[in-house]
Formats: sequence, structure tokens, C-alpha cells
Amino acid sequence: MLSHLTTLEGSGFLSQLLQSSSAIKIQDIIFRLLISLAVALFIYFIYKFTFNGVTFNRNFGGTIVVTTVVTAVIMMIINSNLALSLGMVGALSIIRFRNAVKDSRDISFIFWSVASGLAAGTGLYLVALISTVFIGICVVVFNLTGFSSKSYLLVVKYNVGFNSDIIAKALNHYCKKYRLRMKNTSDDTVEAIYELNLRNGADGVMVEKIADLDGILSVNLVSSNEEI
Repeated sequence: MLSHLTTLEGSGFLSQLLQSSSAIKIQDIIFRLLISLAVALFIYFIYKFTFNGVTFNRNFGGTIVVTTVVTAVIMMIINSNLALSLGMVGALSIIRFRNAVKDSRDISFIFWSVASGLAAGTGLYLVALISTVFIGICVVVFNLTGFSSKSYLLVVKYNVGFNSDIIAKALNHYCKKYRLRMKNTSDDTVEAIYELNLRNGADGVMVEKIADLDGILSVNLVSSNEEI
């Protein structure tokens, strides 16, 4: 008798669970989650491929993936219940994000992941896939053509007798373009400041190569917000 009641209660719970999700089928839920995950991984790959900073932040890459999938889940909830969507808007309005985003490029990737999650969560699969591929191509093209290059200031201090043409040769090899901004000469040393756009992954190698030259006293690479 007890086992029979347990079976009835179990079947009642299962039927209630399925009835509560009748607005959207289970296969649709799984498919939308898979689409959002595939789109998120593509965005993460584009972010990693076009990254021009000094150190790659893996945590931010994971944030892109999670944001896309979570946005898709939120849209599935809102799409299935209008009354619940109004309450969720009020609940989400009290959330405050305190993390400061240092690079405006990261903000664009967050918006990209949210937009893709919105499309996948509402079942607009073609919009999610085509728009994601199109934006990814645009980002890669801008990165390869140098529109997204990051500017740096290179401060080199060397002895007076040092031939500065050696530094120019190194900059020609590791930089897309550069120019001498300032040069200070004292009795024994010379301090030169260059403004430059580095090639991808050339920041650490260039600094080490210049620092190993005989006559170089110090080398400092400083990030700049302005592009040249």
C-alpha cells in the first residue's frame, strides 16, 4: 500500500513538473542550451584569438560563456510566462555589478554574448548563428588590419656612446609602427621615449631583446590609451 502511494506521488510530481514546463518542450530546452553554448564558445575563441593585451584573462573568457548560457535560460523563462517575466525584470533591476572594466573592448564582448544568448533563448537560431559569425569575422578583420592595435610607450635609458640605430632595428622588427616622442640627454645617459604599436605577442620578447643589448641601462613598457 505504501509503495503504491509512493508511486502515485512520484507520478503526480512528474506530471506536475512536466505540466509546469508545457510552454516549452524538453528537447527545445536542451537544443537552445546547446546552441547558446556553441555560440558562447565561438565568442570565447574570437576573444582569445584577437586578444592584444599583455596577459590573457581566462576568467573573463569563462564569464563570456556563462553570460551567454545564463541569458538564454532567462529568455526561456520570460518567453514561457509573461507574468513571471515582469517579476524577473524587477528582481534583476536590484543587481549591481561593481567590477570595473578596464578595456572598452571587453564591454563589447559582454554585449555580444548577451545578444547571442537572447537570440538562442528565444529560439531565433539563425539570428544567433549568423549574427555571431558575422560579428566574429568583423572583429578578426579589424584585428588583422590593425584597427584594434594597442598603443604603448617604450622608455629606454642607455649610455651616451650607445648607437640608437640598434633600437630602431628592433622596433622595426617587433612593431607595426613607431615614432620617437621625446629624448633627454644628460652627461652620461640618454633617455628616449617611443610611441609604438606592437605586433601580436611581441611585447615581452621585444623588451627582453632590447634589455640584453650592451649599453642599455633600463627598458620600461607602458600601456597607452591613445592610438597612433
